[in-house]
Amino acid sequence: MNAEPDTKPTQPFPIFVVAGTAEGKTKLSAFDAALEEAGVANFNLIHLSSVIPLHAVVKIGEPPGSSLPEKIGNRLYVVFARQDEDRPGKRACAGLGWALTANHLQWGLFVEHVGENETDVAQQI
Repeated sequence: MNAEPDTKPTQPFPIFVVAGTAEGKTKLSAFDAALEEAGVANFNLIHLSSVIPLHAVVKIGEPPGSSLPEKIGNRLYVVFARQDEDRPGKRACAGLGWALTANHLQWGLFVEHVGENETDVAQQI
């Protein structure tokens, strides 16, 4: 078995980073509303670990075709940071950061952090 990476040139692999925030009567309804705001509510989400594959290009914005009817129910592989809160007046903050290699292979890692405020989460990332 060869464990060395495939170093052949390939097309850039796009990874889209989207965000959503919401409130709801329950944690689940708030999470669903945040998925809707992020434009990914109509996909079947498959949670991955934090490894960014070879030749990846991270792009901030809406995944292409996320609102097209023929995409409803398709699989969407995701890495996400999630924080829930159900105490009145309390905030829930979550963030996602990433680092990519500087070489031509372009791979890396996502990091997910949660906290009670944006500053804390940003410092962790």
